[in-house]
Amino acid sequence: MNDDKRLWRKRLGDIGEALVMRYLTLCGWHLLRTKFRIGRSSEIDLVMRNPDGVTVFIEVKTRALSQINNQDWYESVSHTLNWRKQKKILSAARSYKVETADHSSEYRFDVVMLGLSSSLAAQLVRTVGESDVLHESECINIEASKMFAAKESEQVSLIHCESVFVTNF
Repeated sequence: MNDDKRLWRKRLGDIGEALVMRYLTLCGWHLLRTKFRIGRSSEIDLVMRNPDGVTVFIEVKTRALSQINNQDWYESVSHTLNWRKQKKILSAARSYKVETADHSSEYRFDVVMLGLSSSLAAQLVRTVGESDVLHESECINIEASKMFAAKESEQVSLIHCESVFVTNF
């Protein structure tokens, strides 16, 4: 994969995480941590507390789609959450729990799949790419407000899968 494509995909992933964080915050969730990382390969995209007080470790999968077809998209994204990825998420979650002394009685592992139309994805990546870091969050918040204000959108599809895998955590 060439560097331009890698950078584009990283930006799209970062945008997706920011949009999901904004969306969940608007739904009453509280952000605890973003991009919690141990080592080079184990990362949790978002750690949030839901309105019921459950600490939720969230993996965000963002895709640019020429046509949003939830069934095909769900299947393709679900294949990326294989046992290796689950093991890495679980390892990072354990480290988070120790590092932060989070003694919540309940934990959950969720996946949020965010599909953006190809045109919207390109627009967001371009907008964020042209802005400096200080304005990136503001651009994303403006776009999130526009996107989530409409109940039906041909440009955005969001699927929140709760308790995607169960473990003795």
